Amino acid sequence: MRNEIIIDLKGNIDSMVIFAPEELGLAAEINGKRVKEYWISKYQNTIINGIPYSCIHQRPAVNLDKKHARQYCMSKGEGWHLITNEEWNAIVRVSKNPGGNTDHGRNINDCEEFGMLYTGGLGKTLTGSGPASWNHDRSRYGISDMCGNVHEFVGGTIIRDSRVVTLGLADVLAGNYGSACSVVRGGSFESGKAGDICSLSILPEDSRGETYGFRAARVVFE
Repeated sequence: MRNEIIIDLKGNIDSMVIFAPEELGLAAEINGKRVKEYWISKYQNTIINGIPYSCIHQRPAVNLDKKHARQYCMSKGEGWHLITNEEWNAIVRVSKNPGGNTDHGRNINDCEEFGMLYTGGLGKTLTGSGPASWNHDRSRYGISDMCGNVHEFVGGTIIRDSRVVTLGLADVLAGNYGSACSVVRGGSFESGKAGDICSLSILPEDSRGETYGFRAARVVFE
């Protein structure tokens, strides 16, 4: 695992946490192509001039549905996609019980842990503004805010008999985005003790609001 700053042609910055396939237990080959790395947005995404970015101390993008979150992510280019449920679960497996903004700016389980509130945020905090214990591995190198702040849409899911079935990345990259329902992970600033990196909810397809956001990911091939 390593952190890397990616600068696009417009000069905007993406902060990514990068994993080798074996670090997450994800596929080393997809659709006959060898996978070099998995890039995961370090921060919940914000939108700058119509493009999503992973940047510290920004307002997370909200008030959009899963379809538009997916389109934003794919607009970044080859291999980019809305983080999938498969990728989220892989990160959960290597996580270390992170805290997060689950109570209007603070961790409900530890009132000494708090992030930076912002005007009009209704209790949301700026991305990555909490302590390192709010990162997936509780280190400064980890993925931020996967517990709390805003529920995050994930791709690659099918709802069957009221249960979530997870699709592989091969399906997602081939254009099979799953069922019409939306699945969100991680809880929000309103979740209280129910907010957790493992949290999962099933919502109607067009759900949107102040508590729903997203993050982009990328598969990089050799």
